[in-house]
Amino acid sequence: MDPAQPRQSRRGAERLGFLVAPAMLGAVGLASWIAIQGPRGVIWIIIGLAVSLPLLWIVTSTLWPAKANRRCPRCRGEELSRLDETTTIGLLCRACGYRDETASSWLLAEEEGALENILLEQRRRGAGKAPKQRIDMRQRSDMDSSVRAN
Repeated sequence: MDPAQPRQSRRGAERLGFLVAPAMLGAVGLASWIAIQGPRGVIWIIIGLAVSLPLLWIVTSTLWPAKANRRCPRCRGEELSRLDETTTIGLLCRACGYRDETASSWLLAEEEGALENILLEQRRRGAGKAPKQRIDMRQRSDMDSSVRAN
């Protein structure tokens, strides 16, 4: 186990520690409001959360989009790259040689700006599509008649 790992998780908890006091104050205020308003007030809280949480999620996702994680799961170095430059599948660590042929490298390709070219190439090749089989109409009528006979 990496000794730096617990230190990093503590640092993250310390960064969010300032939210404890406002959260407790909000909980006390909410409990007081529910005690004064009665059960009818709870309905408005539920409706408000049901409307505001999806909107908050959309705004958050728009303003802070996802970033590619370049940290290797084995050596914890920041040397993770795409395994193949022509696809969005597969990861390779340049520091320790870690390979994962099935992992998605979509965000890495998007950061590098190669995503559009990869998708256009796949579309041109027709990747992911099964080849269409043409059935001769005479064969089809023979198959239909054999199915009807059974």
